[in-house]
Amino acid sequence: MGRRKIEIKFIENTTKRKATYSKRRSGILKKARELSILCDVHVCLVMFSNTGKLAEYISSSITMKDIFDRYEKKTNIDLSASEYEIDNKDLLKSLQREFRKQEEINSILREDIR
Repeated sequence: MGRRKIEIKFIENTTKRKATYSKRRSGILKKARELSILCDVHVCLVMFSNTGKLAEYISSSITMKDIFDRYEKKTNIDLSASEYEIDNKDLLKSLQREFRKQEEINSILREDIR
């Protein structure tokens, strides 16, 4: 029995979306590893889920820095340029805002517990 084609669109159901991500993540990591071995190519695959979890594959014969250096040379894009860096002042302000929000949530939860 053959596989049916699915329509590629956003999966609304959260449970199905997480299950699909998990299955496809393992599949693409396997394909990256196979491609690296079979074709003797350097592969670097980095994925972040909605929850911020990291999934990565890097060919065993190269480092991620080497891959990024080669990418910079081929594309003439400087990844360390200011447009790709986070401004420390903005980061600090963002962290302070997040800290204040967490303090407010904490105080509300403490009142509810009392």
